[in-house]
Amino acid sequence: MDKKILNWMLAIAATLLLAACGGGGSGSSTTNPNLTGITGGIAADPYITGAVFEEIAEDGVTVLQRASTASDSQGRFEFARPLTKGSTVRIKPSQRGNHGLTAYTGMVKAIVNQSGTRLVVTPLTTLVADGSTPAEVVQLCRDAGISISADQIDDDPMAPLLGSGTVSDTDLALLQANMVINAVLEAQGSTSPAPATLAVSIDTTLLQEMASAIKSLVNSSVISQIKQDLSQDPALTTPVQVEDILVAAAEQAKTLIDQARTRMQSGGIRNGDLSGQVPNLIASLPQTTKDVAMTNQGGSGGGNTLDGAALYANNCAACHSDLANTSKPNRTASQIQAAIDNNIGGMGSVASLTTAEVQAIADVLATGSTGGGNTGGGGNTTPDGIALYNSECAGCHGTLANTSKPGRTASQIQAAIDNNVGGMQFLNTLSAAEVQAIADALPAGNTGGGGGNTGGGGNTTPDGPTLYADNCASCHGTLANTSKPGRTASQIQSAIDNNVGGMQFLNTLSAAEVQAIADALPAGNTGGGGGGPDYSDCTACHAQPPNGNSFPNTAGAHAAHKALPGVGTDCSVCHTGRDHNGQVDLGFPTAFDAKNGVATDNGNGTCSNIICHGGKTTPDWWNGSINVNSQCTSCHASGTTAYNSYNSGKHSKHIGKGYACTVCHNTAKMGSHFGDLTTSSFETDPASTIGGGSTKVGSYDGRNCSNIQCHGGKSW
Repeated sequence: MDKKILNWMLAIAATLLLAACGGGGSGSSTTNPNLTGITGGIAADPYITGAVFEEIAEDGVTVLQRASTASDSQGRFEFARPLTKGSTVRIKPSQRGNHGLTAYTGMVKAIVNQSGTRLVVTPLTTLVADGSTPAEVVQLCRDAGISISADQIDDDPMAPLLGSGTVSDTDLALLQANMVINAVLEAQGSTSPAPATLAVSIDTTLLQEMASAIKSLVNSSVISQIKQDLSQDPALTTPVQVEDILVAAAEQAKTLIDQARTRMQSGGIRNGDLSGQVPNLIASLPQTTKDVAMTNQGGSGGGNTLDGAALYANNCAACHSDLANTSKPNRTASQIQAAIDNNIGGMGSVASLTTAEVQAIADVLATGSTGGGNTGGGGNTTPDGIALYNSECAGCHGTLANTSKPGRTASQIQAAIDNNVGGMQFLNTLSAAEVQAIADALPAGNTGGGGGNTGGGGNTTPDGPTLYADNCASCHGTLANTSKPGRTASQIQSAIDNNVGGMQFLNTLSAAEVQAIADALPAGNTGGGGGGPDYSDCTACHAQPPNGNSFPNTAGAHAAHKALPGVGTDCSVCHTGRDHNGQVDLGFPTAFDAKNGVATDNGNGTCSNIICHGGKTTPDWWNGSINVNSQCTSCHASGTTAYNSYNSGKHSKHIGKGYACTVCHNTAKMGSHFGDLTTSSFETDPASTIGGGSTKVGSYDGRNCSNIQCHGGKSW
């Protein structure tokens, strides 16, 4: 063979070999092939504001990203990292945000398999995320009289509707479909119909009635008329936007949802039940639109303005000092709500505050410093660790000089936040620099990392009692009275490795230090003589209350129930006769039996015949919720079938016309709504809650109403 040809062939072979090997590099890549280029999303039904989302892995359990930013006025939210293909992004039940001026109560989610730069999360994508096929979703919309294509399911329904221009009914169809599906699912108390049951799980009459009502409320003609009606309103500084009208319509749809629930609980939906409410809703839509528009423009709207200072004085000042000297300056609404949801410092006691009231409190706190940075003198922006500790930590861990957490490192603090140790997850808004500043401010202390007792002859054996006091006593009591006697080093290490009760933050302890703690523990029965969990202590396997994402430490609605008087840390309220058999065993004392039956676990995340819920089927344990200030019929029904039913006077006449309970009953007068969950009588006389506040009744004397906005004085 010619030498020149041979050299040429060898050169080609070498080039191909290098290409196959990645050009001489390692040939491997650390890039996750499942990562997408998407980091943000849009929540629309219409736009949901102030909502926080989480990313859940394809296994349905593992949390990939705990929290997004709160969604803005156009529903946009961001995650810190790219989303993973096949994962699910869903709204956090404790931070659902708002629809205009009212709390959003639905559940939206989406599977990360969309193209584009943002993931769209809507009621329609929720059906797909829960197992329905696009074809089934399209057919459901057609059954509602709305024509969309499968390609539109992942589209932002608000995109063609922004601004003050003209919109067509075709532009509105996708939004109508989303609003109808959301309203139907909320009315039925379901957000997860499986594909096999989708057709039968949705009440056909409810679907058609809701669709008729919403299409009558949300259409180009109504939008055009409202824009014209408000075009000359001197209180509005800029023209009304289409999205203002749509958000107002979403608020009006809540009336339809409440009406549907009432009808379904008293015999079912009939033709005209919802569509008959439309004239009244359209009549009030201009004022609701004006309220939304003025709020967006910085005005106060036409309704009652909440007094944040008064709300703070009545609900917060006792613990956090007066407003001028508050220990919680600049707290956001999401931080306050997280503290309530996690019962931080007993804040579950103010769980009755509405989203708007929490926001009003946050607004009056927005003039202080959260210790986010000492900017004095030379412009130093380093976070003030002392101020941060005083505002964020001292309430639980004592003053800085006498802190129960000396020497904690930034990684230990962050691990405690990430694992919600002691309810610390509400601090997840702290930046890495702020966490480090807190760690730097802490006095030195033996945290188990320094080798223990080094006195005298250089003995470096870890000091077990000191390690226990620093790392264990705050949850398990003093060493002499520990709730964990006789635990072995392997049991302790297993609890740390499996994050039992949030113990993963102790993963910096060495094997010798864990052994030293075990050696220091007094002898005791650890359950069966051979080790293992102490089942007399519920926190042997999960937090109190459970706060995680995997069995046995699954959160659900535990925190909300723990905050109720009479529940607290008493697991037997719902778990009587429990066995430790790897399953969740529910059993209720007879005191919780409703009038209409025995308290029962339905095995699907709901319960029936619970006296606390008026004998009605409860919301889904994992994703459900009840706003006690507006969703009265979730627990109260017409008739005499339950202890808390309403049946006196002209209730049926007023409810039959679609009036909400809050038209007459002032929720601010309810007092201790859940003061005694086992009582069969009202804790507050319902008649005493009539009138005043935002109701349409001036007063009620036990028989007659006066100063009624709807009509003249009447005898009940």
